[in-house]
Amino acid sequence: MTSLDAFGQFVARVRAEVDVRLGPWLDARVAQARSRGGDVEIVADSVRSLVMRGGKRMRAGRLAGGIPLVTVRQRHVGRPVAQA
Repeated sequence: MTSLDAFGQFVARVRAEVDVRLGPWLDARVAQARSRGGDVEIVADSVRSLVMRGGKRMRAGRLAGGIPLVTVRQRHVGRPVAQA
């Protein structure tokens, strides 16, 4: 397995774990908005749709995947990446 395959699997796992929590949380916010009127519900549902579309949760995967790299670099070089 290449490192790209492993990274793709990692991102898919992170996305699935986030979706399990994020979807129901957003659904509850839309339900709350419903009680405030149809226009508010439409806006809340649109926000939910935008958040749940693909791509944005990959950022979390990339961030989580990069943390070990920064840690390894700090140990190897002996200074934070920002100072390198």
